[in-house]
Amino acid sequence: GIYTIQPDFYLIKIPLFTMSVRHAYTIKDTHSRNITAIGFNPARREVVLGFEDGTLKVWEADPCKFVQHLSPGHQGWVTSIVYWPEIKTFITAGQDGVIMFWSGNSLVDIVHTEEAIYSMAVNIRKSQLVCGTSTGINLYELDKYKLRRHYIDPHDFIKATEHTDIVKCLAYFDSRVFSGGFDQRLIIYESGYHGVREMTPISVRRAHEAGLNNLIVAQDAEHNSWLITSAFDKCVKVWTTDGKLVHRLDDFASPVTGICFIARNKTIWVAAGYHFAFIYEPKSGENVSEFCDTFLAKEDDEVETARKYTLQLLAYSADQHLVFGSTNRRNLVVWKYSQSGCVTTFFTETPIDCLTYTNKAPILIFSTDQQGDIVKWERKQTNAFAFSKESLRASESMEKMLQKKIARRRMAQLKKSPQQLLQEQKREGKRAKKDGQEKKKNVHSMGFRKLEFVEELDVLVAACEDSNVYVIGFDEKAFGVLVSMAPEEASYKDSSNSDAASIESTSEMDDQVTKRVAGYKCRHVLVEHNGVVTCFAIIPKRDENSCLYLVTSGWDQRICIWNLETGDLVDVFRNVDSKLWEERELAADDAILDMCYSPERNELALSSADNLVYIRRFSPVGSQLVLLGTLQGHTADVNCVKWWAKKNCWVTASEDRSIKLWDSGGVNDCILSLNAGGPVQCVCIDSVSNALVVAVENSLKVFEPDNFDLVQKNDGHFDSIRSIIHIPDNRHYVTASWDGRIGIWQAWRNKRAKDGGLISVGGGGLADQSEAATASAVAATPAALLIRDAFKRDLADPEQQYVASEAEWEEKIESKIRELKAAYYDSELLHAHEFNRRRVQTATARRVN
Repeated sequence: GIYTIQPDFYLIKIPLFTMSVRHAYTIKDTHSRNITAIGFNPARREVVLGFEDGTLKVWEADPCKFVQHLSPGHQGWVTSIVYWPEIKTFITAGQDGVIMFWSGNSLVDIVHTEEAIYSMAVNIRKSQLVCGTSTGINLYELDKYKLRRHYIDPHDFIKATEHTDIVKCLAYFDSRVFSGGFDQRLIIYESGYHGVREMTPISVRRAHEAGLNNLIVAQDAEHNSWLITSAFDKCVKVWTTDGKLVHRLDDFASPVTGICFIARNKTIWVAAGYHFAFIYEPKSGENVSEFCDTFLAKEDDEVETARKYTLQLLAYSADQHLVFGSTNRRNLVVWKYSQSGCVTTFFTETPIDCLTYTNKAPILIFSTDQQGDIVKWERKQTNAFAFSKESLRASESMEKMLQKKIARRRMAQLKKSPQQLLQEQKREGKRAKKDGQEKKKNVHSMGFRKLEFVEELDVLVAACEDSNVYVIGFDEKAFGVLVSMAPEEASYKDSSNSDAASIESTSEMDDQVTKRVAGYKCRHVLVEHNGVVTCFAIIPKRDENSCLYLVTSGWDQRICIWNLETGDLVDVFRNVDSKLWEERELAADDAILDMCYSPERNELALSSADNLVYIRRFSPVGSQLVLLGTLQGHTADVNCVKWWAKKNCWVTASEDRSIKLWDSGGVNDCILSLNAGGPVQCVCIDSVSNALVVAVENSLKVFEPDNFDLVQKNDGHFDSIRSIIHIPDNRHYVTASWDGRIGIWQAWRNKRAKDGGLISVGGGGLADQSEAATASAVAATPAALLIRDAFKRDLADPEQQYVASEAEWEEKIESKIRELKAAYYDSELLHAHEFNRRRVQTATARRVN
């Protein structure tokens, strides 16, 4: 995992594993009697089930396939099944007092003891077998050579009699034996080494208010270990391996029948009278069931049928990452850990449309739903899975600000002359009639179409279906009150420079936390559009004298330019060449669905429902938003457009199932077209690996930046994904869907990336880096030295150079590629040659024409 620093300098480890354990299959009617024991044979990848009538059956664990009915079976309940890895044998025991050894599903040894056996455990390091009986614990030495005709000698064992009732559960950890019985006791023994005849109790305690029925030892990859017990008192307890109580989990309505520890995602599963298992995080003891998609998802009919049953026993196979659960209807339900599943999941009651996040610590995620609620999600410090949920409750201030804005507009209308009002009515013309019904439909609708957090101003910008744009920021008045309540700090005038810098940094972080505690309030309402506002773009400051602009658009096909700092309308796009008043403010032939700004080229791209993308030169003056060209090639609505800075190209995605890359230097020059396999709703660029991340219906797909191969696919949503964001610090993708869920997924990692970053070459040269970083990257890459001059002189900007003939370019590039292959083969730079060759061919063809 990776670590992130929280405001109070508390380190939280961000998991690089997932919480997703998904239903794999269900074996129905395994037998005519109930399942009493579940065991595994890792050597053959099989699961062994024991039943009330002594029957033993074997299935292949994955995929599900019945293998064999083992014979002979036991004469009573099968109580325990354990595995002896040294000779690849599994051992079964029952109430008949018989211990059976099976190898390759064949009986290789049978030992008769003098009393019923209720539990077993194998100590691999010491070659010992521990059996729980009604009179105590029996410790046998395992003999793999059968020097005494059997693997264990039934008459030669150590007897521990501290328990006064049935010993129902046993576990080994290092040199210690842990036992739990119906006498409510938890006893920890120190067992002797091979040949040493002793079992010394080092801890005896009354652990529960009723008999213990389950006991496991859990250990994660960081060597944290816990002892977990359950009993008929409807309680689960987490202990240290020294017997000290850590957590008490007692929020169960029925007795606990099964527990297991999922080592892959470090969670505890508890079966307690329901069709689902409760899921806990052992370090914090918190219930994280609501952040796992295992039982709360909209399942298929088979799992819906299983909801009528209750889980009883639970077992986990660490070798195959499978979880097995028996039910009261004699079924076996199997779940499988999914590496491509969610790291964690948030569930809401309504469909979610858009997401955004803050870069400043602590990282916050904001989501909006179709009812107009904005929710803030923040990771809890107690564990890496759980997130706190808080509604911004800014609707009241939004409504007040909207009413004030409408009142000011009415006052402004009254001050206008009759001639001005007549001109405005002509300008509105047919557009007002066209959008009138839609606006009435959305008067009470507060669903949001786009959400973005602006770090420079600490504000949320939300494009709404009610034709307005809301700017929501921290409540400055409440922030001032909280600051005034803080105790005065001591003077730091004598502090060193480093201490002063540290204090200043801490103060800034504290201010951020204080602002977020203070709450949120609507600062501005931008009222100008006549239909649903679907998109906007933030235009950064070009210099100290300029302001932060916000460009908005939507179904009314208009472009509005705002001063984001003051909330004032700067200008509206006008096509001065249009002869019709009603069409002068229309920037497209149909609704505008998305927009993106390229700071490198000062261009604004607008995707439309008319299957086109319009590229305009940005200017705060509406009449100077010059159309540079259109991107034509899609055959359906263009849902999204993105600027890919490291590739120096535009990326568009459409309902026609295609993703297209366009040359930024030309007009309508499609470099590459990808078949996404379904309608694409949203696109995101991974700023770390430079990968292309897209949402195709309810799946998340990642394409690597070199050959655009599909390198990762994440499934888990049950409806269309509407928004994707990438959080570089946590290496996560976050998705929002109409199924009411927010999913966090592991980001794709480019294994060829060096020093945590990929030196990517695209467009006209090296990726966007500072001059010093670029120079050091080139100097550190031997292959780059061979083609440095070619990149600087020949391929720096093919649009601005005269090309004598295409053949000369082909010969020059082929020569460099051969030289590169013969000397130092570097796939990233080789791809850059191929990428630029296509750019050169396009430029040559355009000049020739």
